[in-house]
Amino acid sequence: MPLVKSSKHAFTIFELLIVITLISILYGVFVQKLNHAFRGEQNQVVTLDTLKEVLTKLPKEKSAELICKQPCGECTFYIDGIPSEELETVTLFKSEVHLYRLDSFGQLVQYELAPMRSDHGTYDDLCFKYRVFENGASDHLVLEIDDAFMIYEPLKQAPIHLATLAEANKHYANETLLPMEKSDYNF
Repeated sequence: MPLVKSSKHAFTIFELLIVITLISILYGVFVQKLNHAFRGEQNQVVTLDTLKEVLTKLPKEKSAELICKQPCGECTFYIDGIPSEELETVTLFKSEVHLYRLDSFGQLVQYELAPMRSDHGTYDDLCFKYRVFENGASDHLVLEIDDAFMIYEPLKQAPIHLATLAEANKHYANETLLPMEKSDYNF
């Protein structure tokens, strides 16, 4: 019967230390990259163009909103009606802001937001308020800033940019919403 030479080769302490060091370095780099990616997602730059996207990503049960008090400088994030302590305030406006809504005749008219009651029992005037609900729909808003108009529609991700109030009114023309030509209804 042939003799089988069994070789019991154990790792040396030096080899084990090298393996543990390599694993810890890889783990450190991987965790750092994950944390950076997570923080980068949370700290996305908030602009008027990315506002809906940022509010949609926030964890909420009912709604997430951005509210700017007069004078229109710093804006605060609210999650389900409560000011967020985790998110920093942002500055979106450097000039005067005007909000518009559709009147009963389908024309855009300027309006002001109702004051908001603060924790101290006083009322603060608002210059801007935009809300995104849990299902991804948002407030309908027409905003004038720096002589340009932005239309935020409830089911669209990015706002529509227009140059004049006439273009904004044309966007809501009945012919656009309900075609008047008979050929438009041929199925």
